Amino acid sequence: MAGAQVTGRTENVSRSGVLVRLEGEAGLAERLLQGDFIEADIELPGRSSSLRRSLYCRGIAVWWRELEGDLVLALAVEHLRFRDLPRRHVDAESARSLVM
Repeated sequence: MAGAQVTGRTENVSRSGVLVRLEGEAGLAERLLQGDFIEADIELPGRSSSLRRSLYCRGIAVWWRELEGDLVLALAVEHLRFRDLPRRHVDAESARSLVM
């Protein structure tokens, strides 16, 4: 999975593990090996006007399975920290299309 960047949904998180669902990414299962290092930024909820924050985690793939075309992946967490995410850039054209 080296270099792959995918978006998923956090199913569960604790100090020792994270369970994520990568929607439509079941094909990644054949590229995973037990013990693969994986990094993730779990975006934390907040107001759109405030600084966006995430829970950064680095862990090891310990379990996964394909479920209804998705990949469900469990990580054993080695490192957690809160960090700021860059502000989203919205250009004028994008802003107009969102308003219409």
